[in-house]
Amino acid sequence: MRKVVTISGGAIANPGNYKVRIGTKLNDLVQIAGGFKTNPAKVVVGGPMMGTAIFDLDVPVVKTTGGVLFLTEAEAHIPAEENCIRCGQCVEHCPIGLIPIELNTDVLRENSENFLKHNGLECIECGSCSYICPAKRRLSQSIRTVRRVELAKKKK
Repeated sequence: MRKVVTISGGAIANPGNYKVRIGTKLNDLVQIAGGFKTNPAKVVVGGPMMGTAIFDLDVPVVKTTGGVLFLTEAEAHIPAEENCIRCGQCVEHCPIGLIPIELNTDVLRENSENFLKHNGLECIECGSCSYICPAKRRLSQSIRTVRRVELAKKKK
């Protein structure tokens, strides 16, 4: 079986869409795309907002692999968090209608009771809140961490 995988990022020589066999290792994808222009600072499987950083290219393409980003140092740079300016952008862009900054506050205060009361488990981890935040708050990352801990508690 084959699937189309998007290979992108400033570190890859020939970014594009490639039809590859399921099971192809990421090492081989790099060769298919002409190799590296520079060594990547970060490799992300999935999209820029919901993807997962990986540390080993000896990973196969699976049926859910849609893209691989090979990011340069400049592309992978994560700016420092600043204080929330209460602009409401995270609330406006949340597809479920949550208040991400409130959930983030609950996380920072280690108040899982309020996190649950503010519907933190309903988050779909899309990353929109972090992406749109002018203060570069890591909202989705903090919410994701506590959400997964709370879901694990519920399974027990």
